[in-house]
Amino acid sequence: MSFDWNNYVKLGNSLSKQNGEEYKRTAISRIYYGVLNLSREVIKPVSTEKFNRKHIWTQEQFSKYGKPESNQIAAILRRLKKKREKADYENFAADLDKELLFTQIEAKRLQQLIEKFKNNYLDKLNV
Repeated sequence: MSFDWNNYVKLGNSLSKQNGEEYKRTAISRIYYGVLNLSREVIKPVSTEKFNRKHIWTQEQFSKYGKPESNQIAAILRRLKKKREKADYENFAADLDKELLFTQIEAKRLQQLIEKFKNNYLDKLNV
């Protein structure tokens, strides 16, 4: 049975309710990785690309479709990756609550777009 990446998003949302910077940083990271992998599985259920390129590869694949939803998915993934990098690597995190809220809103939008993309284009594109 394959892992349900929605559980990473749920974990991130759960962690976001805890007090402490470490929880908020981890929440941003888990939410990002959850939606990244949900996105990746839509276009390539069995991944063969190199681990360190999965982020960019996934963005590029959605951009290649040229559909409104796929372009939005790619753009949201780029923005969320930047938020995740800040949360994971920067020592000083200004407005962490704002960054977390942005991440949660964008992730929810991304999940909606993924469903719309799957329903509207996936069968027609033979992905």
